[in-house]
Amino acid sequence: LYTGNFHEGAREGKGKLTKPNGDVYEGTFKENEMHGSGVYRYADGDVYEVFHLHFCLDSCVLIAEQGELSHGRPHGR
Repeated sequence: LYTGNFHEGAREGKGKLTKPNGDVYEGTFKENEMHGSGVYRYADGDVYEVFHLHFCLDSCVLIAEQGELSHGRPHGR
């Protein structure tokens, strides 16, 4: 489920994407893909600040682990 801006029928600008498994991405989109900065919340409670460059995950920082703050330590998934 997507709520947010569209341009010519594609996700564009700020939006929120909720996946069927419960994961949620809130951030920017370009040409229908996650692009730029956002926050990705996994259904298990982990929360990441993410940055997508050219539609690929460029960096991420774990900011909460299963709902508990982790002090922004770098983490890969």
